Amino acid sequence: MNLRNTLGLLAVLGLISTASAQEAPVAPVVPAVPAAIAAPAAPAAGGFYVGVWGIDISSLAEMDEFKQMPPEQQKMALEQAAKMMGEATFEFTADQRMIMSFGGEKKEGTYKIVSDKDGKVVMEGTMMENGQPDTETLTLQMNGPKLKITGPDGKTITFIRK
Repeated sequence: MNLRNTLGLLAVLGLISTASAQEAPVAPVVPAVPAAIAAPAAPAAGGFYVGVWGIDISSLAEMDEFKQMPPEQQKMALEQAAKMMGEATFEFTADQRMIMSFGGEKKEGTYKIVSDKDGKVVMEGTMMENGQPDTETLTLQMNGPKLKITGPDGKTITFIRK
């Protein structure tokens, strides 16, 4: 799975559901953020983005696609996302490597900073896909202790430091 597909999958997880439209509505369950995550460690030298990041499952509830679903679908989507993405990580190293772990698979690539202005970093990330380099532009920005990564399709995923 390449970077674009992974970010795309993360962005549409709110659309995954097996709920019936006739089931009674249930308030969505938003997982609590453990105290160890709520107070992240300081980033290593190289930029605010350097470190290991996990997907903030609770932030999926902020997506427009998610908000348009019935409450039971929202609950099921969050549960499915937690199962599928709970252990997924993105790591940015100070020596411009990026490591993506998802579903027991680990992929490594490189990144290059294109711009770094006003707390917003634009980078080009490259990973090998089918023996060919696959390069995508990502925009990273901190929002409190959370890292927001926007992919080439304009979808934004929120991460928390691991």
